[in-house]
Amino acid sequence: MEDEAILSLLGGYVARRLRYHEALSEIAPGELDAEEIVDEVWFMAQRHGTPDFASLRALADRLLARRIDHLRTRRQALQRDRELALTRRLPELLPDPRHPPEDVVAGAELQRALARLVGELPEKEREPLLLTAMDWRSLDEVAALERLSRDEVRRRVAAGTEHLRRLLLREYGVEQDVREILHVLATT
Repeated sequence: MEDEAILSLLGGYVARRLRYHEALSEIAPGELDAEEIVDEVWFMAQRHGTPDFASLRALADRLLARRIDHLRTRRQALQRDRELALTRRLPELLPDPRHPPEDVVAGAELQRALARLVGELPEKEREPLLLTAMDWRSLDEVAALERLSRDEVRRRVAAGTEHLRRLLLREYGVEQDVREILHVLATT
């Protein structure tokens, strides 16, 4: 069989395997490129002569398994980072002995109220807003973490800020700069 015919068959095989792994939600659609996998398999195979199609499939399977495992490990690391950030998001509600008890109670009430309202935000708005306002991440950092464009992060932060402002106004009649409140809470 000629090289072009083998490459065509291998391309179809890899594309089917990618669709399979996408269907299992092991990878996102388009996260791995079939042509790139085929090229790398072909390059590896050429170092050892021209193997048969079964050998190429086995190489492709091993390469896909490594790539998927790498993506899974990277996702797990990102998830751990997100979970760590979540544990630091809202400050501890331990009273500061330097403040009068009524201030401590008011601050704790504000934190609980804000936590509830922030929880009502859609996740796609909440996460970028909290990452920028409370974790002090730049738009570019959030874009990389969330796999979004910088402009999309900016839109989501603006939408989350506006949404939270409306919730504060509706629930408490408070018209304040939401990001300022979040920054204050992040440092207390």
